[in-house]
Amino acid sequence: MYCANCGKEIKDEVKFCKYCGTKVVSSYDSAPKNNLNKNINRDSISNNNKNNEKKLQIGLAVGIGCVLVVAIILVIVLLVRSNSSTTTFDDSSDYSKTFNDTTSSSNADTNDSAANFGVDASIVEDYSKNLDPNDYYSCDSGVGEFRFYYPSHLFNKMETSSDSQNKEYGKDIKTVTFYGSKGTKLSFSFYKKGTGENVEATTVRLNNYEHNKYYDITDILVNSTSDVGRIIFSGYVDSFKQQQIYSVIKVDNNYIYKMSMEMPMYKSQEEKLQQAYVTECIYRMCGFSGSTNWARTYQEFLSDDPSNQ
Repeated sequence: MYCANCGKEIKDEVKFCKYCGTKVVSSYDSAPKNNLNKNINRDSISNNNKNNEKKLQIGLAVGIGCVLVVAIILVIVLLVRSNSSTTTFDDSSDYSKTFNDTTSSSNADTNDSAANFGVDASIVEDYSKNLDPNDYYSCDSGVGEFRFYYPSHLFNKMETSSDSQNKEYGKDIKTVTFYGSKGTKLSFSFYKKGTGENVEATTVRLNNYEHNKYYDITDILVNSTSDVGRIIFSGYVDSFKQQQIYSVIKVDNNYIYKMSMEMPMYKSQEEKLQQAYVTECIYRMCGFSGSTNWARTYQEFLSDDPSNQ
């Protein structure tokens, strides 16, 4: 080899040039070691980058997992709240009462208490306080079409009966009767029709029966087919015409439904209109009346028919 300083030839194993005294650095000591260090540094940098990428990937996965867990928890909470919340009815609009076709042998059903129907003994009969059909209570038997609405601030007493036999109508599945403090009486009855008579014959017979029972009957509707019969009439309970009556009867192949509204004779034109409106609301919101119109407002009642002015 040659000295890098003076250029003279020297032995390979010497560490200093014998001619100029310069320290000898072999090609092995210089180039390969530098390359090795460079490779080691590159590998270290590459490994560090890979480790950082793995840490970033793990961090992202953990973050996404946390977000998903939170989202799932929120969904579960919302579902639990939705399923556990009970539907509440406004006491002024939908006080619901249900019963079924199964009745006891007792004529008085003590379970159907006045409180369950929203009837308060302190209520004083006043039609002017029942001119908003949105305040009426509702009752649905869950059987046939025996469902109805009734004024929430008109009655101070009610009673129910069932399982009795009515000679004209058949077996009484359920009768609900409301009483006002000044003589108003509203009843809804639900009978099991006998099998020995068709719908048309039953309709004619019941219409004749009601005509014989009450006074000065005015037929509003009487018709029947092989499947359905309907009777609507108004009249008076007594011969002195002190108590009015308005009644709706429906006959089908299985059941007979009846709504009857008795009212004391009105004392003024205003009271007459209020009674007529409340009766119309009960009729229109009765499940078996056959009405195709829902209750209108009192103002609509007054303005739609000039005779109501």
